[in-house]
Amino acid sequence: MEDVGPRSGKSRVRRAVTADLDSILDIEEGSFPSPWNRDYFQAALKDLFLVFEAESVQGFLVACAYQAAKKALILKVAVHPEHRGKGIASELLRTAVELLKTENLEEVELDVDVFKSGAMRLYERFGFRVVTCVSTDPEENDAFCVMKRRL
Repeated sequence: MEDVGPRSGKSRVRRAVTADLDSILDIEEGSFPSPWNRDYFQAALKDLFLVFEAESVQGFLVACAYQAAKKALILKVAVHPEHRGKGIASELLRTAVELLKTENLEEVELDVDVFKSGAMRLYERFGFRVVTCVSTDPEENDAFCVMKRRL
């Protein structure tokens, strides 16, 4: 298993492998109202798919690069509810941005629910800026912001 980020004691950021999927699905189901299924994650293994591991998988990040458009899209960032607030998402983001910089891309983009102010602040600390907000169903308060940063 390839470490791609800093190793600190018993923790490390590395690329996800098939054996991680059960842990990832557990985190996913505890983090999102409409979770991805195993097939989506299995397909994502060919993209930039990182896990934060400290005795067990405690968080993950999925991103993909579009070389023709010179941009990347961060699709998912999640941390197990028992391990939130420990800097795990920051480690995953820091590692992902550094890896994406090596791919000759110009920018990275992500979508974030407008009601997740903590997530928005995290992304802003990493240089992401809101470029637009979209409401998919005004009656349901279902809205998200598109955030981007230059690489």
